[in-house]
Amino acid sequence: MLVSIEIAHIELLPDGAFNRLAVERSIVLGARLKGLLEARGVDTHITVLVDDRQLAAAERDSIVNDFVETVSTLMAIDSHCSEGRLSSHLDNFLSLIAKESVRRRRSDDLWTRIQQTGHLPCAADISIWHLLRLGLIPDPRRVVEYKGAPAGPADFVISILPEMMREPEEVAENRYLKHIEAAAGRIHRVYFPASADGEVGEEDLLSAVETITPEVYSHE
Repeated sequence: MLVSIEIAHIELLPDGAFNRLAVERSIVLGARLKGLLEARGVDTHITVLVDDRQLAAAERDSIVNDFVETVSTLMAIDSHCSEGRLSSHLDNFLSLIAKESVRRRRSDDLWTRIQQTGHLPCAADISIWHLLRLGLIPDPRRVVEYKGAPAGPADFVISILPEMMREPEEVAENRYLKHIEAAAGRIHRVYFPASADGEVGEEDLLSAVETITPEVYSHE
């Protein structure tokens, strides 16, 4: 049984700068979560989604690779993906929305957004990302890049995120993911405060583990 753990989801600025405190906090929690799950016999996969949308095209790959290498020095990661590449999976994403009327409305909205801005809204990117991790969207073009052999689809995903990501995650859940039955109950989030003196507690981690672990064993 496999759980995908997302760490270090932050925005890269045009010069490649990023919020190092947020990255370090997510890694501390990611390491704790990995240990808690593996102590219960659950396999884990550490992954990173890089928000590269502010980067100039000519410098994007270099800056993203530098960031991934920086994260890798703090915690070993198994895969990463650039957010700007997720729109290539839009058709597959929309096909997972079973109710035709909802699918049509979402499709019209998202294609209009792409025409107006050149990219998907954050909530759609988030949804595609979670569904890729679960294997519900196939990835033959390898939008997700692996350090070694590609992992199989995760049975559950947990994203460790700064508090500022709560709103777009909730929009993703309410606007898209709740309409995809195969993802129900398989996507979990743990949020941490952005301030330097904010509490980085373990209660949410334990809650996520307790929620997932019975499901993992019953899933077998």
